[in-house]
Amino acid sequence: MRFLTFDALDSTNAEAVRQAQAGADLPLWIMAKSQSSGRGRRGREWVSESGNLFCTGVYPKSDNAQHDAQKSFVAALAIYDSLTDYVDPSLLNIKWPNDVRLGGKKVSGILLERTSEALCIGIGINLLTAPKNVTDQETACVIDYIEEALINDPEPILDMPEPVLAILARNYSQWSRRHDEEGFAPIRKAWLLRAAGIGQRVRVNLAKESFTGYADGLNEDGALTVRLDSGAYRDIHAGEIFFEGS
Repeated sequence: MRFLTFDALDSTNAEAVRQAQAGADLPLWIMAKSQSSGRGRRGREWVSESGNLFCTGVYPKSDNAQHDAQKSFVAALAIYDSLTDYVDPSLLNIKWPNDVRLGGKKVSGILLERTSEALCIGIGINLLTAPKNVTDQETACVIDYIEEALINDPEPILDMPEPVLAILARNYSQWSRRHDEEGFAPIRKAWLLRAAGIGQRVRVNLAKESFTGYADGLNEDGALTVRLDSGAYRDIHAGEIFFEGS
């Protein structure tokens, strides 16, 4: 596993594409201390405040686009498991498809991009600060959920992003290897154990329609199954999910 750290980049995903196009040895993890053009899902800006983690894992892509798309669930599991090194696991959950939440608030984001050269898994984690009014969800940062004694220790548990990246890369590799060897079933099972809102009432916003129902589970290809008030079921492959009342 190789790591490249930059003081500043436009975005780690953009650098990942450049590295892959240049024939870099993969896998590779790229981290930036600052980003000028961080990106989230659906073309949204990812606000890159100092002290937070901005990174991208660059891996060889497979011949199966659906398999590669499922790596977003792999990444969510890796983030969740990495944060248990710092905070109480009972405070963590995953909101479909891959938003890891801390204390009921969004603490990380994932941007998966499959290019002609590689699979780029962009990850942002709010470690020290939580950007405000930049997303449709409330945001959290990890340091606010760590015991004060651990923060003020002569060797503080969280004072820079590099150790978090090392833990994240290890966890991603372990989950990704299992996904490659055993398929989506163990990923789906682990995701459901960490999931938020299964069984709860949700509002679904799609490109051309909105509707409500109950989050019923995750199907075999990663779609969220929603039970409508009529009793019918719909599989949601792409869209925005909101818990009713949030």
